[in-house]
Amino acid sequence: MAYNTKELKKAALIAVKKYNLIFVQEIVAYMNCSSATFYNHGLHEDDEIMEEITKNRVVEKVGLRTKWRESDNPTAQSMLYKLCANEDELRRLSVTKNEVSGENGKPLDIAITVLGNDEPILDEPKDEV
Repeated sequence: MAYNTKELKKAALIAVKKYNLIFVQEIVAYMNCSSATFYNHGLHEDDEIMEEITKNRVVEKVGLRTKWRESDNPTAQSMLYKLCANEDELRRLSVTKNEVSGENGKPLDIAITVLGNDEPILDEPKDEV
């Protein structure tokens, strides 16, 4: 079946607006064509379609941030704070701290000593003869 790119684009824009889609991959589910047809017509790169998806994403993000701001839920408030935080604040909020240093913040000197023989470890044990 031959498809008209303009008609496919029109259908894609209607789907994006009507269903508030935020991912290109979602569009095909609401269209009367295969994903191969959608991509072969270059609709995944169409500026107008991408602009509408971007608008939907921004509206969704603003809505979520508003809900988080007004929420009494500590997890939601923490997520909002992390979005607004600078690098130092994010580092301080981190659950795990991976910084390792020696005395007075100096680098650690680590000595590695091989005990026993220093033959390579093999996946298969040697056959004893």
